[in-house]
Amino acid sequence: MPENNITDFPNPVRQDLEEMANAQQLLQEAVTTTDALRERVDQMTEQAETHNQQFYALVREQLDQLREADESNLPELRSEMEETLLSFQQEYLQSQKESGEEFSSQLKNVLTTLANLHEHGQNMPAELALMREAFVDNSRSTQGNIDAVRRTVHNDVTTLNENQLKFNADIELMKDKFKKVSDLNTKLLFGLAGGLFIILVLCVILLFKGGDTNRATRQVDNTEELRSKLGLDNNEGEEVTGENSEATLDETSEPLPDKGADNQLSDNSSQEENIAQIASALNSSSEETITPKGGEEEEKKEETPKEEELIMPLPKDAERIISARAGYAVTYLERESLDRLANKYFHPDKGVHFYPFGLNTDGYAFSRSSVVEAMDDPTQLRWGEVNGTPIQMSFQEYYKKYIYDLNYEKESLVNYNELYASGKSGLSFAQIEEKFPGCIFADYYKQGKSLILVFEKAKNRKSWYISAVIHNE
Repeated sequence: MPENNITDFPNPVRQDLEEMANAQQLLQEAVTTTDALRERVDQMTEQAETHNQQFYALVREQLDQLREADESNLPELRSEMEETLLSFQQEYLQSQKESGEEFSSQLKNVLTTLANLHEHGQNMPAELALMREAFVDNSRSTQGNIDAVRRTVHNDVTTLNENQLKFNADIELMKDKFKKVSDLNTKLLFGLAGGLFIILVLCVILLFKGGDTNRATRQVDNTEELRSKLGLDNNEGEEVTGENSEATLDETSEPLPDKGADNQLSDNSSQEENIAQIASALNSSSEETITPKGGEEEEKKEETPKEEELIMPLPKDAERIISARAGYAVTYLERESLDRLANKYFHPDKGVHFYPFGLNTDGYAFSRSSVVEAMDDPTQLRWGEVNGTPIQMSFQEYYKKYIYDLNYEKESLVNYNELYASGKSGLSFAQIEEKFPGCIFADYYKQGKSLILVFEKAKNRKSWYISAVIHNE
């Protein structure tokens, strides 16, 4: 090696060492900053997880409040919920923005340090280059995670806003439907009232016309009767025929003697008396009521009307008549809404009779008012006997064991005026028909058990009401 090369060799080495020292210092600063950034990323990740947990807990709390709230408070609760969630998200996004800006400034410092390190360390070892590349990759992945968290939060807020808009649209649609139904009901009520008024006016007109016709008929009949009683002949103006005709001609051929004044007065007075009698008789007859022929027989028929035979409808007709009402009744039984059942579905006259084992037991009957209070009454009631064993329990215990022991509202086989199975009690259609003539019953069969609702019409009412609830298995 030439001498000058030997003497010049330390200079580039020294320069390289100085550059290596500078690079080491820069690298140490980059490592320190990287550790700080790593801790910062961990903190941001923990903050993001904590925020998500708090956010979902807040959403669940708001939804629970909505479910428990009344319908009148729903709009106010929804607006409060929206404001709470938006303010919560805005605070979090603001904090994330500040943290991101701080993180970005630190990251820029690191990148600046690495750029300086690159400028001063063109000849640094390959290990330093790999470390720099790894650091850059980590920084990029960290930034990608931050962006992913931001996108997730943005998507959650967007989804919440969309759900709120859909919810508001559904509410508006329900309001429109309710308004249309209300308008239709109002029109129907006005139409019905107008029709009833027209029918009433026609009935009054027919009543007055019928009264005038009957009054005229009665006056004519009474006039003829009075004329016959008074001895007045309808054929006074007719000519006399027969044997008396000759005598009459002979008498008229001669001049009649003049009557005196007394005779004329007596004749005039007798005629006035006859006219007065006829007038008084007509007036009295107009006040009398004439019973038409056959009136007594009709009154007798009204007093003893013929009893109509009560016939149970066919299954298809029974389903058409009672399916909707039976479905609502089972729903209220599932919810234990006895007050609603008593007011709308239990028989107003008979109340409701509960049978625990077909119709082979006596069961227990309640009135409309007593069945509502029975659920809270601990009194032990006797419900009859099954195979010699008495059934004695409170109404609440009976309800859970013999009325709604299964969820008959779902997945039940429903028959109308038909039994799916007779069961151990041997219950039959004939027994129900004999016990409740003309009734409609709905048989809810599930898992070998039956809940049977017996509907009967009330007096002077068109609706069908539950008069018996039969448990069968």
